[in-house]
Amino acid sequence: MFFVSLYINISNILTCFRLFSSIPVSWLIFHEHFLWTLSLIFLAGISDTFDGFLARRFDQCTVLGSYLDPVADKVLIFCVYVALAMKGALPVWLMFLVIGRDVLIVSVFLFSLAMKWNLNFNPLWIGKVSTFF
Repeated sequence: MFFVSLYINISNILTCFRLFSSIPVSWLIFHEHFLWTLSLIFLAGISDTFDGFLARRFDQCTVLGSYLDPVADKVLIFCVYVALAMKGALPVWLMFLVIGRDVLIVSVFLFSLAMKWNLNFNPLWIGKVSTFF
């Protein structure tokens, strides 16, 4: 994939929306506003679908977006699982399992960067489906 220099475009704005929606999603879960929570998570999911599509369609892929997109996904998932576990709606062991998996993935990625390995971590469709559910 060809990366253009760091700059803000509609794709990165959508990704930032998803990243910053994590805080209100957590608050809404904690205060049991589940319809609003579901609505905001749905919008975040749509933004995840369209940010990459728009970046590729309009040739606006950026280095910022390539890093920000998976970070936004991980932060949103982290916040949702922590809020659900704090409310007792989710077993704490499951929260640790999901967060531990993501920590392992990020650790392997950072280790590969530190070792200067040229590994390609392209998202798989199964990961997108997993995140959706």
